[in-house]
Amino acid sequence: MLVLPCAVFLFDVKDYLLLAIMKFNFPGFHRFEAPLAIMDSEGFANELVTHFKSTLKSLYARGARKFLINNVGPIGCIPNNRNRVTNDCNEEKNHGAEVYNGKLELALRELANEFEATFVLANSKEIFKEFLKNPSKFGLKYSSLSISLFQTNSN
Repeated sequence: MLVLPCAVFLFDVKDYLLLAIMKFNFPGFHRFEAPLAIMDSEGFANELVTHFKSTLKSLYARGARKFLINNVGPIGCIPNNRNRVTNDCNEEKNHGAEVYNGKLELALRELANEFEATFVLANSKEIFKEFLKNPSKFGLKYSSLSISLFQTNSN
């Protein structure tokens, strides 16, 4: 019995996107036509979505039929990307994530029309925004520190 048609494939490209936006350079990481340092948000989003669609099509050809894909949250609001003085989010990086999210949603709609498969887009962007507004809801004291401190009821 084939397992692929029964499996749910979860995709989360945030770590990959963070590496590119933060311009880290790891061997084997760069597979794009233009260097990431000179790509604008639009160009990078196009490259990433094109490669991602190709991956999903390849899995579909092998029998995969159920896909859960996370979009990208406000990466300009992670502690490492915030303004060191004002603690404000980096809106340029957030804009890049928004561009990508829009292209991802469109690509998934196209794939859903093209194939007999289920493509679910998880909105991690909204979950992350809620975390930033209300960290205590998630058991944390702060949402703007690199290491958040868990609250406990013990003395």
